[in-house]
Amino acid sequence: MGQGAAISKTDHAERALAIFAMCPHQLGGIWIRARASPATDRVVLWLKHALDQVRRVAPTIQDQDLFGGFDLGLALSSGTITPSQGILDRPGTLLMPMAERCPRRLAALLGAAIDDGTHAVVALDEGASAEELPPFGLTERLGLFLDVSHLHTLEPTVSKAELEAAQNRLKTVHIGPDALTELVVAASQLGISYARPPLKAVEIAKAHAAL
Repeated sequence: MGQGAAISKTDHAERALAIFAMCPHQLGGIWIRARASPATDRVVLWLKHALDQVRRVAPTIQDQDLFGGFDLGLALSSGTITPSQGILDRPGTLLMPMAERCPRRLAALLGAAIDDGTHAVVALDEGASAEELPPFGLTERLGLFLDVSHLHTLEPTVSKAELEAAQNRLKTVHIGPDALTELVVAASQLGISYARPPLKAVEIAKAHAAL
């Protein structure tokens, strides 16, 4: 991405999206807060183009759709049992609209998939008030938070070829032990007592350097 003399809020948002697209599984996901709008529609289209294996997950999804199973009616009519794959059987990125309506149980299941390193989650938070939020059990695992509700125009311009080039550069980016120590100390001073936030911060810093 080009470096300008001044970086606008839109530039920051586009850079955050590019960082996520570079290493979605390492970051766990991205929490995007905004009501449905043409800008968020463009973001979703860009993410689907930039990422491989993006699947939509509704807050009302059933366990059989998540984990797979058997269609009892089909088995009885055909006399054969054919298992079906669930969404979580295939690694990729899960796109959840209306994430503020996500039940805690589903958040825990998605959190486990994130922890396994097999899935990342794009949580589209369309909550109308400050109290309408996705469950903490999900959002604490998402490495980036992006509030685009104040942006009237947002259209990411980073191409897939540029992302792939940045991903190749990312392989050569390393964080020194002193920087890791400083991150852990800063997290502790902010009252963050667990390892996930500083580890996500390391991945974000590396990806930012590779851009």
